[in-house]
Amino acid sequence: DPPPVAAPSLGKRSTPALTAIVTARNAEGTLDRLLSHLHRHGARALVIDHASTDRTRAIAEARRGAPVSDILTEPFDGVFDLTAQLRRKREVIAAAPAGWVIHADADEFLDAPDGGRLSDLIADWQDRQILAAPCRELVFLPMSEDERHDHTSFEATMTMAVPLVERDPKQRLFRTGADLSLWMETG
Repeated sequence: DPPPVAAPSLGKRSTPALTAIVTARNAEGTLDRLLSHLHRHGARALVIDHASTDRTRAIAEARRGAPVSDILTEPFDGVFDLTAQLRRKREVIAAAPAGWVIHADADEFLDAPDGGRLSDLIADWQDRQILAAPCRELVFLPMSEDERHDHTSFEATMTMAVPLVERDPKQRLFRTGADLSLWMETG
């Protein structure tokens, strides 16, 4: 009689690394909540601080290890330069561990379509030929004309949203080995 063949393991699949590359400038109103959000989704965060003059850097420093893995400082010359920002993110992505990357700013919160954890979603995708996921982006509008957007209770007041429709939707979640040429052009 041949020896019995062991059944394949049905244990939990290993979760690939999920790294959020977060750019921030004067984001003390949203950064801590974003970092908590990323931590719940099983992501580590690399924060690129564009010479903030508020508590942004201190908030990132306080979250080192859970989930912040590193903080980089980039100069700010008074002008928003998306091309330079995307170029720097590309350098960081090239050095990221194999797995998946989230491309976000400090006020952009990404969720899985099924409401679950992003780390579980990418674990399910690990053996499939998925390279990137276009994400639906919502723009939240103030409820009154004079409402500030960066106050501490923005979740309670910024409740009206409309979908942002773009010709080239953003790739917010993608494998580290994906070709970034289109991403560099469209974000």
